[in-house]
Amino acid sequence: MSVRFSIIPVRAIEDDRLTKTDLKVLNALGAYADKNGWCNPSYLTMSDRINVSKRTTIRALKRLSDYGYVSKKHRASHD
Repeated sequence: MSVRFSIIPVRAIEDDRLTKTDLKVLNALGAYADKNGWCNPSYLTMSDRINVSKRTTIRALKRLSDYGYVSKKHRASHD
């Protein structure tokens, strides 16, 4: 089993606007990121990984996006 690390900005740790859940989501995103920093885990996958509800994950991702820690790119649906 290989060990994975997630690197987050120091400013995130010092940002009082972020909750513990926000930081967990930010770290979990790193587990899915490719070498360019892109990732696309589902809300459910993220929720299961950090043991919170899907809705909590969505709210955390919105805050992270609003504060500039992540950016969202909508994917085309596969019909």
